Amino acid sequence: LNSAFHLTYNMVLNLLRVEEINPEYMLERSFYQFQNNSTIPSLEEKVKILEKQRDAVIIDKEESVTNYYRIRQQLAKLDSQIQQYITKPKYIVPFLQPGRLIKIVHEADDFGWGAVVNYQKKLNQKGTDFVYVVEVLLRCSTESCKTAPKIAPLPPPPGDKGEMQVVPVMLHYIAKISSVRVFLPKDLRGADNRFTVGKSIQEVQKRFPHGLPLLDPVVDMHIKDEDFRKIVKKIEALENRLVSNAVHKHPDLDNLYTSCQKKAEIAAEVREAKKELKKAQTIMQMDELKCRKRVLRRLGYANAADVIELKGRVACEID
Repeated sequence: LNSAFHLTYNMVLNLLRVEEINPEYMLERSFYQFQNNSTIPSLEEKVKILEKQRDAVIIDKEESVTNYYRIRQQLAKLDSQIQQYITKPKYIVPFLQPGRLIKIVHEADDFGWGAVVNYQKKLNQKGTDFVYVVEVLLRCSTESCKTAPKIAPLPPPPGDKGEMQVVPVMLHYIAKISSVRVFLPKDLRGADNRFTVGKSIQEVQKRFPHGLPLLDPVVDMHIKDEDFRKIVKKIEALENRLVSNAVHKHPDLDNLYTSCQKKAEIAAEVREAKKELKKAQTIMQMDELKCRKRVLRRLGYANAADVIELKGRVACEID
């Protein structure tokens, strides 16, 4: 059983007319508020459990590791801004030649490196603007290849060699663009030709174990936007701070970073739980009541002291 209680203007007017009671008093004692208050003990328990979990995560050199973690998070946000610039059509389209290696990331699905086959310029669904769709040869899971095109392709899971398939991709899913290009056969309809290109991409990755060389946004792509330059400078400054951090060369850095990330996630859950608790402890619909009172004052039904006027009394009698 859930209360469907809600305020109305006439209800507020009638409550203002009664001297012994006010709208706030009624809200405090409504069944709706009672149901909301019943969740407080469980929310308090939830906060205590989460705080214990957070405090249970012990990190060596916690201050330095936390600082390192925050810098990495800031760099990730700035990298996202860089990616938004790079994938603008005026900058990236001239470099979408066949065979160009680009990295595709769709939300949580990382497809890795693929080769550009072609691109098309199309009107969007509303017909108001043009969008670019890039055809990319990617390694997809064997299962998703069987169900294509009904189901969107997925990257191969561990243990699955996958199959090379040509997949249409929007520009904003391009995470990185390499300066490397591979040879593409004229006809990619045959599985053997696609497999050959896949082998070529793997060979390129073996030659560059530390990562494929990328196109320089300033030197190669000629991005001269002032805001972009500011982002680049911020990244350079943060990278210098990252290198100079005390734990940068720590032998167990990966585990320390993972622990810090886990603690930060739990801390975020604690903050969210406290927000829920604070919301549960406040009087529900109070903001709505304030808004309705403001409307009634502006229409002349009540004065600034929330005392009902003659106009308001007449409205109550008519209803």
